[in-house]
Amino acid sequence: MSVMKYNIVGIDSKGFAIIYDNYMRKDFPEKELRTLKEFEQAIEDHVIYAYALVSNQDILGYATVVRLQDSRIMLLDYYAVNAQQRGLGLGSYFIHELFNLLSAEAFILEVQNPTKSTTDDYDTALSRVHFSENNGAYHTNIEWTS
Repeated sequence: MSVMKYNIVGIDSKGFAIIYDNYMRKDFPEKELRTLKEFEQAIEDHVIYAYALVSNQDILGYATVVRLQDSRIMLLDYYAVNAQQRGLGLGSYFIHELFNLLSAEAFILEVQNPTKSTTDDYDTALSRVHFSENNGAYHTNIEWTS
């Protein structure tokens, strides 16, 4: 039995299309996503940093991070592990390793309130809250409105 080896790699603006087209568009509703062009420009401008969790050149998960100016506090903007890999601990592994890699003081996470979700989105929103809490996040009770 072989042990899986995982690496976290930075993704540049040119390579980001692979993440966007093959993963993000499946993992997030269109209304929650920026356009590919917006992501590419933000990565080029060093506003957003993109990372992938890989094993044997397979992308197992990805994250986009916004570093607050001159700070070690970061917004974990988009984050997902491939659907086939969920429930195996990779998401927790990835978030902790990314936190260490970036020498983060704190990650800010924005998670949809399940009670404000549609019936179809409730389970997904609830699992995101549980994942965040299980990985050390604190609930702020801050509600955003649009």
